Amino acid sequence: MRIDSSDPRWRLPSPTPTSTIAGGVTPLKLWGCPPVTPERLVLLHGAITAILARPHNAPTPDAGRGENHVAPQWSIRPGNRQGWAWDVFWWSSKDAAALSDTMRKARIGRTPCIVEVCSSTPVEMPPRYRPGAHAVRITAMTPVCTRSNIRRDGRTKTTWRSSPSDAGLAGALHSLALRAGIDTEEPHAVIVHDATTPARSRLRGKVRGRRGWIGVVDVIANAPARWLLELASRGYGLGASVAYGMGSVEVRPC
Repeated sequence: MRIDSSDPRWRLPSPTPTSTIAGGVTPLKLWGCPPVTPERLVLLHGAITAILARPHNAPTPDAGRGENHVAPQWSIRPGNRQGWAWDVFWWSSKDAAALSDTMRKARIGRTPCIVEVCSSTPVEMPPRYRPGAHAVRITAMTPVCTRSNIRRDGRTKTTWRSSPSDAGLAGALHSLALRAGIDTEEPHAVIVHDATTPARSRLRGKVRGRRGWIGVVDVIANAPARWLLELASRGYGLGASVAYGMGSVEVRPC
């Protein structure tokens, strides 16, 4: 694919974060309750909220757009153990350190249990990438959920997308930068190959379900987008509902 080299977005630098640590990953072990399947992640979300003892997100104002975004305190992602095992990525390294190696009483739905928060592994910020075009492969292990908000007749209608798009990726990366407190130039990515399928997560409670896509996408990304995609793969997640296990991705050069 040929890139328009005159587009100034290809000459933008990657971010320069003030911190070298993004947060920490802690595996979870649940004692006294059945394994948590993807359909029961809402219940695990409730247990983590109780353990953290504060709301799971907070509004983050976007002065440029006059909107509020929601900043999660954590992301849930698949673990490396057999069965339905999950890891928590704490967006704050302070939360990761405070909860590491602790046992907490909790409930998975109506079932009392003990949640063992295992040792925390610190997560480093991605390296800086040179300005230019970067070929990257995104593999979505859980559905990536992006949406479009259409305002009509004084009402806002939300449409969840079942396939990736350039605009959807740019919006998800912009939102990630805002929620993570990263000051960056405009992320830009162009899809060159799409091998994804629509996916729907059947969640319980007020969240109900999320539509998204899962599979492999090859993109050409500018340096800000390349950096933010790497940040997403290290635990933050890509797109919406990452606190419910959505948007767990792997990213590598291609």
